[in-house]
Amino acid sequence: FYFVRGDVLDRASLDAALRGVDAAYYLVHAMGSAGGDFEAEEQAGARNFAEAAQAAGVGRIVYLGGLAAGGADLSAHLRSRRRVGDVLRWPASRSSSFAHRSSSAPAACRSSWCAR
Repeated sequence: FYFVRGDVLDRASLDAALRGVDAAYYLVHAMGSAGGDFEAEEQAGARNFAEAAQAAGVGRIVYLGGLAAGGADLSAHLRSRRRVGDVLRWPASRSSSFAHRSSSAPAACRSSWCAR
């Protein structure tokens, strides 16, 4: 294993980072986004990542999501986590989602680490 870094809001960086990757870990959270619309930023980043992973032939995406009951009235944070998981699952049907109750990651972390 070794690690490469890409910015989910910079598709070109993802194309380079995901080249030759078997499994990619999506550990991104934009809740502290400078633009104020973290949900839109998270969607854009997830879409870029999923499309780049599909183009590169990535075999598996591992994503850390959030726990919520199926029909629950979700907070913006959990709603965004769920939507990101949906985006990541769409093109790469071999993704794995893991849920968490809280995040200790720094806000506005936009980087994805990919294991080669």
